[in-house]
Amino acid sequence: MQVSNPASNYSFNFKIMKINFQRIITNSGEPLTKAQLAREMVKAGIFKNQISAYAMIQYNERGDAKSLDYELLTYLMRRFNLTASQIIES
Repeated sequence: MQVSNPASNYSFNFKIMKINFQRIITNSGEPLTKAQLAREMVKAGIFKNQISAYAMIQYNERGDAKSLDYELLTYLMRRFNLTASQIIES
């Protein structure tokens, strides 16, 4: 998405970043659901409850996130043994 301001000479390109949790789970080969992953993230202390963890999964999958949480990213990197670029889709 490109945003420009006609009153200035500046324009910005925003990349929509998202995490495809289903792809990550499927590629892991583990019998794991998004709900189970949400429970794991609560146990790891990333989220306070499963509802907020699952809502974040949906929010990131839609590409609505304007930024990514560092703790979440590092957790996913460790949990699935992936690099940041393998987790984040742009």
